Amino acid sequence: MAMTDTETTHEAMSHAINLEAVPTGSDLPPSGRQKGKIHLPTAWKLRLQHGLSYAEIGRYFHCHKSAAERACKKLEQLRLDPNHIAAFRETKGEMLEGVQLRLVASLVDEKKLQKATTNQVAFAFSKVSEQLRLERGESTANHAIFTKLVVAANEQLFSGKAGHRHGQEQG
Repeated sequence: MAMTDTETTHEAMSHAINLEAVPTGSDLPPSGRQKGKIHLPTAWKLRLQHGLSYAEIGRYFHCHKSAAERACKKLEQLRLDPNHIAAFRETKGEMLEGVQLRLVASLVDEKKLQKATTNQVAFAFSKVSEQLRLERGESTANHAIFTKLVVAANEQLFSGKAGHRHGQEQG
């Protein structure tokens, strides 16, 4: 049986884009290779994992390369250079300290303080206080509540017993 020009062209394109390494059949959802319909996860895999060009992805999905480019554009915007990611990981601590320094400086900016509400100032104060306690290795738990519980328990358990009330000496 002789192959048609379309089949010959498709076979040539398949070899040019190495479709053997590309997901097929059961790897794709039913809509994965409908003419003109691009399955985004597959298109992104073809682009990132298999290094296919927009033209090759377009041929794979039987659509124009500009449609494949539009489909992959959002992914391209999200994708970061692995070298940038590694550099960030190595300097994250210093970068976060720099951000922290800028934020602390903005907390004491007189113009910002004048515009801030009482709640905003109180929240900022509580967060700065919490960070200060962490820096000093102190607990950030609410000690006032714990203290009230201890005092209340002491009064209930030992009220009227000599030597256990605050300010009384054992007799």
